[in-house]
Amino acid sequence: MLGRTATLEDVGKVAAFIASDGAATMTAATVNISCGALVDRPTRSVPTSQYLAE
Repeated sequence: MLGRTATLEDVGKVAAFIASDGAATMTAATVNISCGALVDRPTRSVPTSQYLAE
């Protein structure tokens, strides 16, 4: 943990990266901007088929 909360600037930097050519090879990624607050917490996976069934 970084000992702080994410700022709007932090979120903006990630958004700018995702919109850039540098992220051209990223597909279906989840980016957590939590300053480490989500470390060691279990994640819940949702099967892709749930979204495809609609």
